[in-house]
Amino acid sequence: MVFSGDTVRKGEPGMVGDTYIDYTTQLASIGEGLLSLPPTTRILPDRGPSTTSGAESTNFDAWV
Repeated sequence: MVFSGDTVRKGEPGMVGDTYIDYTTQLASIGEGLLSLPPTTRILPDRGPSTTSGAESTNFDAWV
């Protein structure tokens, strides 16, 4: 289990307010950090439903 804060939410990169602070850095952090975890790792965002690293890895290419 990992607490992702506003880095990633179910189905999308997280936003701060209504904008992305540094989208490129955020995607690198998601790809290198969160998605390198085992696919069953639960991701708990700052708000909204939980997800898993495996579920979000299927969305990553669309975000890039």
